[in-house]
Amino acid sequence: MSKGKKGLLSLASSKSSEDVKVDDKYYNIPSRDQQGHQSRIQFYVPPALAKQASIIVDSGKFPYKGKTALYRHALVFLYEHLENQESFPSELGQIHAVMHMMDDDDRHQSFVDVFDRLQHNVRRHLDNKDEQQATALVLKIYHALNKMPDGFWKTKYLEKMQHLYGHLMKGEKASFNPMTMEE
Repeated sequence: MSKGKKGLLSLASSKSSEDVKVDDKYYNIPSRDQQGHQSRIQFYVPPALAKQASIIVDSGKFPYKGKTALYRHALVFLYEHLENQESFPSELGQIHAVMHMMDDDDRHQSFVDVFDRLQHNVRRHLDNKDEQQATALVLKIYHALNKMPDGFWKTKYLEKMQHLYGHLMKGEKASFNPMTMEE
């Protein structure tokens, strides 16, 4: 190891776990690229290293879907660390692009799912001639969505709520108290 460069062991011993922050989206790196291509990597490790991977995944303290997700995360984390040490060509941009696309797809699908389910439930209440319960449900959802962090998705959700259910919410939003609504 060259002078002035920190290796993994010295990095690990010089930083507490609070110093090394990892974005949650890195916990489950996709195993394929946008075209569905993948490469297989095989290598041997000491039994204790394999056992530690099982301990970490089985602990449930991290959102890994399995040991292979942990290994992919460890590789990306290491590659990024090495890139911070020395400049060289990198393929990590493609991994980040895939992860951003998957995240956007997940958020869009959640958006669609929320409104599909909400429309189904509101329709059921209205079909049962219970506009009060439909309104209560709409207001609960509206106020829950209004607690989202400001940004693109919060705006999209609230605009769609207003478009679909503005007639049910009318002047009710200001006087709504979620604690008085039935579960």
